[in-house]
Amino acid sequence: MDKNKRLFRSETDKVFAGICGGLGEYVEVDPVLIRLIWLLIVIFTGVVPGVLAYIFAIFIIPKETAVTSAPSSSNSEPVVPPTSTTAHAQAQPASPQPNIAAENAHTTPVTSI
Repeated sequence: MDKNKRLFRSETDKVFAGICGGLGEYVEVDPVLIRLIWLLIVIFTGVVPGVLAYIFAIFIIPKETAVTSAPSSSNSEPVVPPTSTTAHAQAQPASPQPNIAAENAHTTPVTSI
């Protein structure tokens, strides 16, 4: 097991708060299996303890973005946004709208009987 591996709530594989998705990523198991095991535990131990444990886990386990967005001390170069060109910023001339009434003038109107 990696020493830098941390438990967090998943932002990509979540149904409600990402608890089971984060546990699945941490132990490298499909999160669906974690959800099924949690559901069985909740059913056999009573609903209230399982729901309370899930609510406590929401507040205790940090979000994935809070863990991964911390500033790193790597030696990578900073990302520079691309500069915009003035050709895209200039307004395009308005194209004339076709005269729909003139195009439909040669058709015969439909009358009800």
